[in-house]
Amino acid sequence: MQGEAWILNNLGLAYYDLQRYQDCVDCYLRALEIRRQVEDRFGQAQTLHNLGNGYQGLEQLEAALLCFQNAFEVFQDIHNQWGQGLSLNGLGEINRRLGHFEKGLGYSQASLTIRCTIGDKHGEGHSLYDMGETYRQIRVFEQARSHLQQALAVRRDLGDRQGEAKALLSLGQVLLETRELAAARDAWRLAHDILEALGDPEVIEAAALLRGLGDFNPGAVPGPNNRLSSTY
Repeated sequence: MQGEAWILNNLGLAYYDLQRYQDCVDCYLRALEIRRQVEDRFGQAQTLHNLGNGYQGLEQLEAALLCFQNAFEVFQDIHNQWGQGLSLNGLGEINRRLGHFEKGLGYSQASLTIRCTIGDKHGEGHSLYDMGETYRQIRVFEQARSHLQQALAVRRDLGDRQGEAKALLSLGQVLLETRELAAARDAWRLAHDILEALGDPEVIEAAALLRGLGDFNPGAVPGPNNRLSSTY
């Protein structure tokens, strides 16, 4: 049964990457049922977190919030700090999306503290990004810039190209708000190049942002690699 749960969990991850969110939720629910039957508490918490991401994709934000909260409680009960950092970050993101910005920042800061303590650099990049995004949305641009620049540095160190592009897109928005148009353009051009090389559909968003500045010609934007890839 454990093997079946892992297969269902991994299938859910694949559906999530394909943005087939209902299929991914269905897989996670089946995996969660099995993991409860076999009393795999770590597996339960991990699947609950994944399920929260699936519900986010379906825009069922209250259901996502409950999943992240339940995941955190299980991770806390089994004294798993990695999982606590993971689920706290989920709580920060979902609270931001619900408009609960101060609460979201509190969760994201708690997540960042744990991730820095245990040396989870990948998670640290996520927490820094989420804090930067929250500060951007509440128009505290100095803090937004600082956190997004830190997130960008972490993701570059890790070689996380998709995460780098995501941070650049958000950082460009901050630079636009502070009237640093040339710097915003540079950030978005670099994000466009990375996303184009990865074959990531978010390249459309990057192109639209550049067009908004009035001088974007897709054929004129140099990229390090124009070959499309399925890497995600």
